[in-house]
Amino acid sequence: SRIHTFQACAFSHSATPPLRTANRPIGRPRQESWRTIALNQLCDGIFPPINGELASAAKVHHLFGMARFLTRTFALLLLAAGFAALVVDGVRSIGSSRILITEFGETAYKLFPRSFPMLQPAVEQRLHPAVWDPFLLSFFLTPTWLVLGFFGLLLFWLAHRRPQVGIDPGG
Repeated sequence: SRIHTFQACAFSHSATPPLRTANRPIGRPRQESWRTIALNQLCDGIFPPINGELASAAKVHHLFGMARFLTRTFALLLLAAGFAALVVDGVRSIGSSRILITEFGETAYKLFPRSFPMLQPAVEQRLHPAVWDPFLLSFFLTPTWLVLGFFGLLLFWLAHRRPQVGIDPGG
């Protein structure tokens, strides 16, 4: 049986995983994905060149790590706000002996009292009236805790670190 490079170096102190390019046919140049190209261009604009050298892979990795950290932090804040909204609804419901749910539209109106009432005419005039009535109206009638919790979980899922592919420990 064929011994994988990683398995052969497993007991060495300088073990390094094999390159992912090993499965690519010889002579075929590696094509970078549009994400890598866009990130390189973004890094070239954010990070100033050092001694004429543009952004390196370490800077791109740093940018990914920072974006993942900020996304997870914002997701945590959304989940905490959703949990607080759930607790507030629960306390209000127990106090009044009936179920009281704070709608997301009510919360948005309390947060943005001047700009929120202008949202409906803007959507109906610039997009289409059908966008407001079935879609956005039902969205704003959803409980606040559900909306905040959903978007918090969605951001956590998006910022989740995926396992690396290309290394086959089984050989």
